[in-house]
Amino acid sequence: MTLEERARQASQAVKGTVAEFKTSASVAGLLRRQLWSRITNVAMAATFIVAAVFAASLLRAPVTEPDVADEQRDEIVEEKDEVVEPVDPELTSEQAPPSEGEVEEPDGVVTAPAEEPKEEEPVEEEPIPEPDTTPPPIVITSPTEGQRFEEKTIRFEGETEPGAIVTAGPYEADVTEEGHWAIVLVLSEGANGATFKATDAAGNSATAHVTVHYDPPAPPPPPEVEFTAFAQFGECTLDPPFDIYYGTASPESKITVMSEFGGGVTFANAEGDFEIKVFFPEAPYGETFLVKVKDAAGNFKHFEFTSFAGGA
Repeated sequence: MTLEERARQASQAVKGTVAEFKTSASVAGLLRRQLWSRITNVAMAATFIVAAVFAASLLRAPVTEPDVADEQRDEIVEEKDEVVEPVDPELTSEQAPPSEGEVEEPDGVVTAPAEEPKEEEPVEEEPIPEPDTTPPPIVITSPTEGQRFEEKTIRFEGETEPGAIVTAGPYEADVTEEGHWAIVLVLSEGANGATFKATDAAGNSATAHVTVHYDPPAPPPPPEVEFTAFAQFGECTLDPPFDIYYGTASPESKITVMSEFGGGVTFANAEGDFEIKVFFPEAPYGETFLVKVKDAAGNFKHFEFTSFAGGA
């Protein structure tokens, strides 16, 4: 084998090594270092062979044939150029050496360094409002303590916190948006204690109390009614014998009927009318006696009565 053929084989070996290096671009970092070492060794061997071939050609070539030597020299230089220039310019981004800040893993995979976690800005939490424990104010503006009334139906009024509910026992007052409240209650005769309770939305409550008096007016005096009295029969044949007395007197005044053989009591109504049925069970047959009808004022009238009960 001639030196030219050996140089050609060495050049092809270098090219094959470069091609192999290209196809194995994803090999791990340790294999990459081995490939570079191998490429360097082959390149040095090829350079030595080319230099030897070139020296032998110079010794062997005639002086009169400079063209052949020049062609061989150009070919060797071209081959040398291909050997000397490594594959760095042809490496892809995946094959390129890791840049600053990147980490080369054993299997050749290049990973970017982990970013340091950013400190989160503290979020200001809204303060939790304290619970409402203050009872709502409540005042009674009308009526005043100890006030006396002659009417039974009274309107109570006052002020409280807007939005509060005001009650008087089981009854609820009307409350405006401004907190003015009012309620109508019915009084009983004498002293009346009224307690009002205000409750806000948080459940806090407060009370206010007032005492008023109801003094009903005195009833009007009864109308003046003239005393009158009448006897319906004057005699009777029934057993026991009786008679009916009626008339007018002062309203609701007492009316008394009296005799030695019987009597009775009644009252005039609101209009002053009265009527009463009186029995005389002990009255003697055919004997006439007096019956007296009088009112509470002392006014009176006498009537005669005769019993014919039972026959002669």
